[in-house]
Amino acid sequence: MRKSKRLIAILATVALLVTMLIPMSAVPAFAAGTISALSVPTLVDDPAMVQKAGTIKVTVPAGSIDFNDNVIIKLPGEYDFDTAFQGLAVGVPGPASAVNTATLNEVVVPATVGSDSNGLLAVDIEVTVLDENDEVQIKCVNAAGQSLSFDFVFYVYLDGIEVEDGTDKDFVVNFDAAGTSGFPTGDVTAAKCSGTGQVILIPSGQDTSNNDFTIDLRIKEETAGSLELGEETLSLELPSGYVWTCSSVPFLYVAPRWGQGIFVEIWYNTDKDTIYIDLLGADLNKNGIQDAGETTATSEASCWDINGFLKFTVDDEEDCEAGSIIAQVGGDSDTNVSEGPVGTFGEFGSKVSAEDVQEIFAGQEEQEIGNVVIEESLEATLVDGRTVTLTLPDGVAWMPVYASAGDLDDFSADEGLDVNFVSFTGSDDRTAKFTVDSESNDAAKIKLEDCEVAVEAGFEGDVKVTVGGTAGVTGEVVVATVKAPVTATADSTPNIIIGASGPAAGVLTIKENIKEALIEDETLTLDLPPDVEFDGTPTVEVTEGNLDVSNVKRVAGNNKVEFNIDNNSSTPSTIVVSNIKLKVYRTVPEGNIDIKVMGDAVVETDGYDLWTNSDYAAKTAIAVCATPAPSDEKATVVFKINDTSYTVNGVAQTMDVAPYLKGGRTFLPVRYVAQACGVSADNILFSNGKVTLIKGDKVVQMTIGSKVMIINGASIDMDVAAEISNGRTMLPFRFIAQALGASVTFDDTAQTVTMVI
Repeated sequence: MRKSKRLIAILATVALLVTMLIPMSAVPAFAAGTISALSVPTLVDDPAMVQKAGTIKVTVPAGSIDFNDNVIIKLPGEYDFDTAFQGLAVGVPGPASAVNTATLNEVVVPATVGSDSNGLLAVDIEVTVLDENDEVQIKCVNAAGQSLSFDFVFYVYLDGIEVEDGTDKDFVVNFDAAGTSGFPTGDVTAAKCSGTGQVILIPSGQDTSNNDFTIDLRIKEETAGSLELGEETLSLELPSGYVWTCSSVPFLYVAPRWGQGIFVEIWYNTDKDTIYIDLLGADLNKNGIQDAGETTATSEASCWDINGFLKFTVDDEEDCEAGSIIAQVGGDSDTNVSEGPVGTFGEFGSKVSAEDVQEIFAGQEEQEIGNVVIEESLEATLVDGRTVTLTLPDGVAWMPVYASAGDLDDFSADEGLDVNFVSFTGSDDRTAKFTVDSESNDAAKIKLEDCEVAVEAGFEGDVKVTVGGTAGVTGEVVVATVKAPVTATADSTPNIIIGASGPAAGVLTIKENIKEALIEDETLTLDLPPDVEFDGTPTVEVTEGNLDVSNVKRVAGNNKVEFNIDNNSSTPSTIVVSNIKLKVYRTVPEGNIDIKVMGDAVVETDGYDLWTNSDYAAKTAIAVCATPAPSDEKATVVFKINDTSYTVNGVAQTMDVAPYLKGGRTFLPVRYVAQACGVSADNILFSNGKVTLIKGDKVVQMTIGSKVMIINGASIDMDVAAEISNGRTMLPFRFIAQALGASVTFDDTAQTVTMVI
């Protein structure tokens, strides 16, 4: 029950409010109808001028006028009727016809409104001047015959208006009527006021030259009468170093772009640095013939072009600075600018720049660089027959894609200048030479685009093209920035003991710096230093991205690991190489053990003859050789018959072939014996069945199947010949050990050979 009473109370309150609002909404705030200006011209604050404001159209809905309805039209305080208000014109054509060519102020009731009759024709209205300066009344004196079908329309012509000096307020006309009147009320802007009339100057068609110049000048009045009559209407003063060369004209008709034509005189002063354009008068008949010599200012907004006539030249080149030529604007007319550019003075020369600078990668070929742009400052700067050269930095070479074509199809020459490719100069493909095959009629812009380069592996930084040649073009621009395609890091660098076998190195991480940095269907190689080998095949896996790798294996005497890149990555990918175990020989020096990332998957330019030391894309230390390579210290190496394990100073090592007994002789693998005796892997050579060992100043050679050993050119007879077993050269251990300066013993019981080096 309580809830129902509250609802009843709320409804009662709403009903009371509605009752109170009904009388208020029955009386409109403004009468129906519209007031609008057909145009809004700009007036000048000059009381001496008779000026036209915009015509005002008033629309009254059909049947809404009663006897004695009236509306008062009042001008703003800064404006007056310059000519007396003429009253009423009824039944004449509307404003689309020339009903009011004089400077009249009057009310016009047209016979028709569009295709309909004007409903106001049957209503008697009268116009009364309440104040001869600024106020009139329109009143209905008989509404008995008004039409209920057609709207009433009348126009208020305000064509004879005087504007108070110094005003900048808009011409806002007020329509005021009683609330019960059928006439609409409100304010309407029938004109703008700009204050003092301003002349707009727009110089165009300006030349760039080091001698002769022509300018096109547009003169525009946004307000009638802005150009002052008489001498020095407008003036243009050139800076030092220039003089006007056009002829003086005492009487020149300038046709309008719109508005009225004008008659002007053009002349310059004694120093010829200032030219004057004097307004002699407006062409009232707009035909350029009649009324010549009139001294009347323009009566409507107008615009004129003076083209191809205003010319000047360099008088003293020492006073002329390269850049814009700024003329000072003067004269009696108020203008929008006090100075402006009329040309550009340029010295012969060219500017070199680059567009679309690219990011490219070291070790890659056919990489597109940015465009090289050469711009003449003046025409004919680049002389026919002269040369232009473009030189790349060391480590970067042009891809010779244009060498067989004879010219550059992609070398575009704009604005009438032809430049052709001639050749590459030098032996490193770094310099491309071109010839100028014509001279330009205008300052030309030529562009070398779509060019490709190859970059040496290991190159980093900017690719700068140096421009030279006999044509006088000089400069240096950056066209690309080079990055490494991949980076390599290790999580640690553990110490490795010389002669040890199997110690673990750090985990290697290879990251692409951009997608597709590793090339599909090519091989990536991990390369160790000489006398360091992989002791077993490491684990290779992709931990980030969508690369696929396969066929991981050791090659090159276990000094390298390689694997295939099976696809291009769509996002930069990461490869992790773990379980890296190393075999380090006695010849390895103390310090970092670096691993290089190389192979066709990451270095395309390895086969180029242009560069050295450019076979890898990245490297990093994965271990440290903790003790220096032995020199005079003794080392004991023990081999065992039929066993692939041997020891160096007690540290176990592994061979891929075991020693064996044959014919009462103990055969050992030459490579491992040589390395145990201090011969580096690089100094163990095999070619056409001949083995060469180099240790210090000693060179030992033996040939498979031969019983002759040659030491520093001297022949030594052996009682057995060198032979091949399981792909290794085998020889009785005493001959090779003694040749390399080692003492040897054989333990028949233990079946071991011991060498002391």
